[in-house]
Amino acid sequence: MASSLIKRFSHWLGTWRGACELEDGGEGTLEVSLTPYFDGQVFEVSARIWENSSCEIRGHGIGFWGVNRQGRVENTMWADTLGFCLLEETPDDPDVLAMEGVLSGNLAFSVAFRNEDHVLLISTSVGEGYAAGDKPRTYSRMTRLGMPLPGDDHE
Repeated sequence: MASSLIKRFSHWLGTWRGACELEDGGEGTLEVSLTPYFDGQVFEVSARIWENSSCEIRGHGIGFWGVNRQGRVENTMWADTLGFCLLEETPDDPDVLAMEGVLSGNLAFSVAFRNEDHVLLISTSVGEGYAAGDKPRTYSRMTRLGMPLPGDDHE
């Protein structure tokens, strides 16, 4: 029986890359990989951002998506610029995965993913208090570079 993650997000699997604007207004590139483990019960999500002009890595992180008892996605993540965070899915459009969580220092982090016409859209923001605010920290329209290898479910 296929997991609810695989049923809902199998068309998101693979490695994606696209242009993004950096916090300081510079131009960067975001790369995100989604890899299924344990027959799709868990997804590993890794991301890195680099500055285009210098090729300097500006940030990287890793997370693991699973589904909680209420059927919502939870993401246990770590990023070098944010630290550790538990993100929980928030109600949104069924085609969007929106998650938010609390960071240390009274900060909140939110991220939204949407796959639209074979383009993966991602938007993140960090803000004070519980609500992360409306200003995107990162926004990218990414195209798929590759898929996970067949049978590469890492059991």
